Amino acid sequence: MQGKSLKPVVEGEAFELDGQYYHYYEIPHGWHKVKKHYGVRTATHKLIHYYQDSDEWELFDLQNDPHEMNNLYGLKKHKKVQKKLGKLLKELRVKYQEED
Repeated sequence: MQGKSLKPVVEGEAFELDGQYYHYYEIPHGWHKVKKHYGVRTATHKLIHYYQDSDEWELFDLQNDPHEMNNLYGLKKHKKVQKKLGKLLKELRVKYQEED
């Protein structure tokens, strides 16, 4: 499994992370029926790409919207962070050898 050790956190050390990549495969199994997707999360934002039966994106400002209720993807005001997270997501998918 790819990833970064959480041992420093357990030992009480500072833990810096520029962005965390994840891939969610639950559908059709599981209780909350979320479509397959992958994304990247930083301390302040989350970018999600749903790819099963669609090509949908979501962007959330986790500081102002911690419950992820307002999708900011495609809004001009958030274009800079959207582009930055899109680049980071692409880099992490290459790093972890994820394919579309």
